[in-house]
Amino acid sequence: NLYSVIKMSKPSTKTSLLELQKIAKKINIKYYDEYLKKDLLKKVLLELERREKENKKVEKKYEVKEQLGNKGKEGKTFLVIDNKFKCEYAMKKFRSNKSGEKLLKEVSFQRKCSEVGISPKIVDFNISEKFIVMEQMDYHLTDEITFNGGLLSDKRQKELINIFQKLDKLKIFHGDANLLNYMVKDDKLYIIDFGMSDTINQKLTEKVKGKSINLNMEFMLLGFILKLKESNCPKESYKILKDYIPKEEVKRFSIL
Repeated sequence: NLYSVIKMSKPSTKTSLLELQKIAKKINIKYYDEYLKKDLLKKVLLELERREKENKKVEKKYEVKEQLGNKGKEGKTFLVIDNKFKCEYAMKKFRSNKSGEKLLKEVSFQRKCSEVGISPKIVDFNISEKFIVMEQMDYHLTDEITFNGGLLSDKRQKELINIFQKLDKLKIFHGDANLLNYMVKDDKLYIIDFGMSDTINQKLTEKVKGKSINLNMEFMLLGFILKLKESNCPKESYKILKDYIPKEEVKRFSIL
């Protein structure tokens, strides 16, 4: 972890102010460039000590079993076991430089979506250690599409429409059309990864030049269909989805 890496450099009175500032920046100490060297050193050491204690608590609470899937844009996901209740969960571990504010925003969006049944439930999160623990899914939607020879079933298409409509009702624009952001558990479809999400308001609508406040039905749906086309999926994979796309868009992108 970050603490172990920085600990090896052994910040001390001999460490230069510039190096201390670099470390302070990495561990998100605010106004690090305004401290005197001795005060910044004290601040850094206290924060590293706090993180070490926090790490020990995390290691005691969860046992990491294996990595799930490939490394994503913001970090990795692991299969973990809660050592107290012996339950299996998925832990999304973010890069150390992800801001606490963005992590909290992602947690907030996913929790709202889980309450209406379209995202995995969050069971734990930690701002300083940069992780979210959530219920484990069974597999990615892409695995199912591949297994079915590139075909997306009518059932999944209807579930996608339901997900996008509920996102718009919650005023949450997901913002990432990657097909890997959809997973299945107990034969039900869920959407994951709210790292690029934002609140739907007039400012966002104007920014993305949306024609309505239903940005997920307007952009996410179209993006999903285009991803299917890029993957050479048969037209049956979006025969239901395309009925929700304006005719001019269907013609423009050859969604026939």
